[in-house]
Amino acid sequence: MRRLSSASFPHGIPAAPSPARPVEVAPGVDYRLDRDATDLVVTAGDAGGRRAVLTGNTLDNTITGSLADETIRGLAGNDTIVGGGGRDTLLGGRGNDTLVGGDAADRLAGGEGNDVLVGGGGNDVLSGGDGNDVLAGGAGRNRLIGGAGNDDFSSDGPAHVTGGSGIDHFQNGTAGGWRFIYTSATDSTPGAVDIFNNFRAFNSANPRGHDLIDLSAVDADTTQAGNQHFTLVDAPTGHAGELWLLRGAIGAGEDGYQFSWIRGDVNGDGAADLEIRLPTIIGLENLIL
Repeated sequence: MRRLSSASFPHGIPAAPSPARPVEVAPGVDYRLDRDATDLVVTAGDAGGRRAVLTGNTLDNTITGSLADETIRGLAGNDTIVGGGGRDTLLGGRGNDTLVGGDAADRLAGGEGNDVLVGGGGNDVLSGGDGNDVLAGGAGRNRLIGGAGNDDFSSDGPAHVTGGSGIDHFQNGTAGGWRFIYTSATDSTPGAVDIFNNFRAFNSANPRGHDLIDLSAVDADTTQAGNQHFTLVDAPTGHAGELWLLRGAIGAGEDGYQFSWIRGDVNGDGAADLEIRLPTIIGLENLIL
């Protein structure tokens, strides 16, 4: 093996390569990263009211916006996109992306991959897309859309949530004001049921502080054309479109557990096609049929 010494480098020993500096652009300026660049930062300044479009590439990009309104697209790669303080639209694209909004009203869309979406303090719209996504709404009044996959939802403020297919986990806290929107009986089934860590039942002392299960978009009777609504019954009788509740308690005190199971039959075989399990005893005020 040949030994290398300082004599092997007559012009001096090469320095170790340093990390590439991020590309810097002014606010309000459209920019697309070259194929070999990875990082992009929008500097402080006045955008003049113009919404800039910032675009990544196929590498793992880190793109940081400014206080101005911006549309930032990650494209392919596992990207990290931070919107800043404006009313931003953050688009992850393909790959496992992390999108972080700010205090304004932002729109975040993960796209393909297992994405993490953090809305911030505004009234945000977060859409996970395909994959097992994490959607954290923040303090505003948020709209969270999971899509396909096993998604994890949280929000400090009230939220309208559409989980979609897969086993979804709702960490909705205790503040109330959440609406859980189901669009198909396959969104939560006996074999793949959604998980609620909390659900605020109706309380007449605080009639606007409860959570809702919204089934109005579910086709309750697949034996007929069109979109039929559920009919609440005491027990299933083998007719499509029937919805019934199983409610009760197990144990007592700190070891006790209350539950409500919502079951719906959409094909008339008397068995539950839709099943939603809640960790409390709910009333009809918690349902939208």
